[in-house]
Amino acid sequence: MLTFFLAALIGLVGVVVLRRSTTNGWTRMGWLVPAAALVVMAVTAAGDREVQKLLGVLLMPFGLIWLSLLIWTIAAAVGRHVRLAVGLGLVTVALGVVGNCWVGGVLIDLLERQVPRIDPDVGAPFDAVFVLGGGTSLASDGRPSFAESGDRVAVAAALWHRKRTSILVASGMSIPALDQPRHLGVETRTLWAGLGIPPSAVLVIPADESPSADGPRITREEIVLYQRLCTERGWTRVGLVSSGWHLPRALAACRRIGFDPVPIPAQPSGPPPRFSMYFLVPQAKGMNTVQTACWEFLGLIVGR
Repeated sequence: MLTFFLAALIGLVGVVVLRRSTTNGWTRMGWLVPAAALVVMAVTAAGDREVQKLLGVLLMPFGLIWLSLLIWTIAAAVGRHVRLAVGLGLVTVALGVVGNCWVGGVLIDLLERQVPRIDPDVGAPFDAVFVLGGGTSLASDGRPSFAESGDRVAVAAALWHRKRTSILVASGMSIPALDQPRHLGVETRTLWAGLGIPPSAVLVIPADESPSADGPRITREEIVLYQRLCTERGWTRVGLVSSGWHLPRALAACRRIGFDPVPIPAQPSGPPPRFSMYFLVPQAKGMNTVQTACWEFLGLIVGR
């Protein structure tokens, strides 16, 4: 992999330098440098699967944009346009960081480490288990399906089947400005029914099942309703299920109102991936992970 990157860098610099040089015998021979670099890259790619994957992501939209910026940065530096080279270089580095899967993995790991490690199968059963909205989406035919964060729905269902609770609480409403009217709690209950959980074991918030009902639309509002429900029903030991990276923000909202549920993380990402030069090329997955982590840190700061 290192050999491939060195050859690619030498080839890029060679092409830029030669294109800015006057045409003479020496510069014509100089094209042997990028040509040789291309040969080295081809040989390396033929025998290295990691390099093959690297070439693949370079041909993706984010990879092509990043590669173009890199070439323009080198061209500006060779042409001694210092300010332009610095500006392009900063943009190239920034794009490489925000699209880096390894950086995203580190940030998600920092969030998940904030969640107390409590085994939900130890101790007395829960009076109820709350599941924050966001684990469902709608299929093309309009039926509920598991979203990217759908593990939280499955984890709660598994707790019920293991008799760790007799009541599951689903909540959440879509934000009209961002999505069509949806009752996320009803969608979750529908998925639970497919997992063998009877409607009698599920409590949906709000009770009005209309997609346009007035209900909790952000995490803080869901937490407030959970605490109110515990007070009304006398529940003392309850679990709170959400994605591991989302629980720190949810628990912060709980602490602000004196609510103390047992955190039950779903969809654990585990430790960040081993660093590889493959991650130097920005990718859609990396951008999604970095943005998810930044969104959660921002929520912790502003208290939402």
